[in-house]
Amino acid sequence: MITSKIEGAEWFTGGQFGPEGSIQATLFCLILTVILLVLSHKEGKILKPYWHQEKGLKTKINDNEMLVTK
Repeated sequence: MITSKIEGAEWFTGGQFGPEGSIQATLFCLILTVILLVLSHKEGKILKPYWHQEKGLKTKINDNEMLVTK
C-alpha cells in the first residue's frame, strides 16, 4: 500500500483541510474571481441592483428590453 505525507506549514499545505485549504488554492480562486469580474464589467454584463437603478430605466436582458420601475 502506498501512503503519502505532506510536510510543511499548515497555511501553505492546507493542514488537515488538505490542498483546498492552502494559500495557493485561495490565491488561485481570488485571482480568477478578479479576472472574471473585470471581463464581465468590460462587457457590461454587471447590472446594478434594482434598488440602485433610476426610475424607469430600461434594462436589456437576453435581447429583450424591460422597463424597470419602482
